[in-house]
Amino acid sequence: MLRRLNERLKEVLPTGQFATMFCATFDFRAQTLEYASAGAPPQLYRRSSAESFELLQKPGLPLGIVRNAVFESETVPFQPGGVLVLYTDGLIETPRPPDPIFTPNSLKQLLNEFSEGSAAEISSKITSAQFFDPSIEVEDDLTLIVARHTGEGARPSLAFEI
Repeated sequence: MLRRLNERLKEVLPTGQFATMFCATFDFRAQTLEYASAGAPPQLYRRSSAESFELLQKPGLPLGIVRNAVFESETVPFQPGGVLVLYTDGLIETPRPPDPIFTPNSLKQLLNEFSEGSAAEISSKITSAQFFDPSIEVEDDLTLIVARHTGEGARPSLAFEI
C-alpha cells in the first residue's frame, strides 16, 4: 500500500512536498501487529498489559520524494492489554524543538508511569492540562489515536480514542 501511494504522490506533489504515514494491521488470531512507516515519527506500543511501552521505529522515506521507494514491514506480538499509540509529529514538535512538551522518549516514560487504563484514559493522560498547555500555539497538524486490545469476549476487539 505504501509503495502504491508513494508512486501516486510522486506524480502529483510538487517538488519539495511530501507526506508521512504509519500503517498498522492487527491480526487477532495470531495475536500480532504488523506495521510499516513512511517517514512517520517513532510510535509507541505495548505488547500486553504485563509489558512496558516501547518505541516502534521503522525507518522509511516519506511518501512522494523518490520513485520506487522500499517500505519494509515488521511484525510484533499484540496480546490482550496491548496498546498502540499513534501520533503525528505535531505532538512531539510543540512548541518547536529544542523545547517540545514531549519527545518520543518522554512520552514513553509518561505512559510507562501510567501503565493501565482504557484507550480514552491513556489519551486523556497525554492531553491533560498538566502536560499539554492549551495556550501553546500548535503550528503543525496534531493527531493522537490510542488503540487498546481489550481481549473481551469470543472475538478480540479494539477500543479507539481519537
